[in-house]
Amino acid sequence: MTKITKNIVYSPENTHCIKNNSSNKKSLPSSIHRIKIALGSILESFRLSIINKRKQTLNNKSKIISLKQYFKNLSKYKKEIIHDKNSTSIILKTKIERFTPNSDDKTTSTALGHILESDGFTFDRELSDKFNKDFNRMNVYLHTPYRQENTVNIKDARVLTAKFGSENAQIISQITHQGFLADPLTRLHKINKDDNYIIGNNAIDTIPNDESIDDMRTSFTIKETENGDCIITANKKFKYINVTTSFGRELPNLLISVERKTYLTKRDDGILELMNNNNGVLKHINDNKDKLKITIIKK
Repeated sequence: MTKITKNIVYSPENTHCIKNNSSNKKSLPSSIHRIKIALGSILESFRLSIINKRKQTLNNKSKIISLKQYFKNLSKYKKEIIHDKNSTSIILKTKIERFTPNSDDKTTSTALGHILESDGFTFDRELSDKFNKDFNRMNVYLHTPYRQENTVNIKDARVLTAKFGSENAQIISQITHQGFLADPLTRLHKINKDDNYIIGNNAIDTIPNDESIDDMRTSFTIKETENGDCIITANKKFKYINVTTSFGRELPNLLISVERKTYLTKRDDGILELMNNNNGVLKHINDNKDKLKITIIKK
């Protein structure tokens, strides 16, 4: 009886017909070995992840303990703690009495006969004299809400009159000066726990060359809302300085900032005012107060 042998033509589709059973037997242990290696790698990554999370938790707790060593009365504020990879932030929030300009705030430079000059800055003598005196010592930003929101650092005070009109510019200037942060700074110093330290900044001539002097300035943002109201926000950054050392050595990796925010409502006649008339931006604010925020960051 004749035995018929079937010829198999090689092609990628029928390579399985050419491989013998011995190769299949060899591939099974190899696959199991690869699976074991993959599972081991996954388990090791999971183990390291747990260890890193524990280390991060301990590090975060250590930062909180460190901050409580230097600050007190934190329970008087609404407190929020934020942890990220490189730092821990304690954010303190409360509301304080609305800033109300006094007669000195309302006095213009023209009325006092003051002529102010500074390289790179243009003053407006029809605005508050306090504003003009601080203008070249602050960072003043104008934020507009049009098609594309834009924030501009202004060096010409006349921009306020051009943008808001003379009366509204006068009102804004009565708020936009260093006195606006007087109450927040008093509150800030009251949370300082260690008498060997002060919350402040070093003298300009002791600042390292790589540190921007602009960071020491008070920054004001004058934001016009879409319905014509105005939000004025002041922010200032500080260091924690050891006054028992020569020249005052700052505590490393600790940053402090204070922020105050007030609201001006646009009346039907187009004039901005501080009083809460239940219109515009203030219809969402029932207590007619300013917002205060203190941020302490430990890196």
